[in-house]
Amino acid sequence: MSEGYAMTDYQYSSIIEMIDILLEGCSSISEAREKLARLKKNPQERNASVDKDRDKED
Repeated sequence: MSEGYAMTDYQYSSIIEMIDILLEGCSSISEAREKLARLKKNPQERNASVDKDRDKED
């Protein structure tokens, strides 16, 4: 049997915060899925995507 690694509270909080940032500005589940699909295809787009969503709030 192999041992697993436990996730620290900090790692968990960081992941939840990243998810929150990614989903910011999405008005539907389909919009969130499209956004995540774009980011999977092109990780370089992530900064532009996050900035774009923050601009919508202002």
